[in-house]
Amino acid sequence: MIALLTGPALWLSVAVLVLGGVWRALAVRRAVRRDASATSYLQAHGSARSVGRWLVPFATLNMRQRPFFTIVSFAFHLGLLAAPLFLLAHVILMRRALGVQLPAWPDAVATVLVWAVVVGGVVLAVRRATDATVRYVSTARDWLSLIIAVAPFVTGLVARHQLLPVEIAVGLHAVCGCVWLASLPWTRLMHLFNFPFTRALMGSEYAHRNARDW
Repeated sequence: MIALLTGPALWLSVAVLVLGGVWRALAVRRAVRRDASATSYLQAHGSARSVGRWLVPFATLNMRQRPFFTIVSFAFHLGLLAAPLFLLAHVILMRRALGVQLPAWPDAVATVLVWAVVVGGVVLAVRRATDATVRYVSTARDWLSLIIAVAPFVTGLVARHQLLPVEIAVGLHAVCGCVWLASLPWTRLMHLFNFPFTRALMGSEYAHRNARDW
């Protein structure tokens, strides 16, 4: 089963990710062609300024007003992207599958990144359930995206500490990882890739008004 999940199933999830990403990009391109006004005011300075500000912790007023959430959010997103790519077991898997040798995090760093995602996921879930404004705009899709995002890290810890029989724990982790990859173009997780474009639009719009979006 493990061979199936780390072989054909993994490649299928990657194919869904790539094809879904291409489909989403083409959909955006078609939308822009239908209504070019959405991007007609884009400008390099306003876009770069906005993206840069929102990539730096505490560089915006919104972040400074919510320091705890800012720390949790940045740690969560950093772990979400950096932990899977440079985790030793994943590095070995990519080397065997693709012949690509990436550097691996030291065990202590990888552990911190994984726990940052798990703890951050809990904090985000509590906020979504208790903050009246966030709860009002939350949908089942938002909850599903959060569960999909955190599940590979929880099951990874289960496998790492052998809380279940090894084959079951690794199998669950592989399934969650495949779902995570395949779901990226179709869930809220897509904002990981949409971020530069949405911030560029916002930054350009505010720049035309001689205002700041941070």
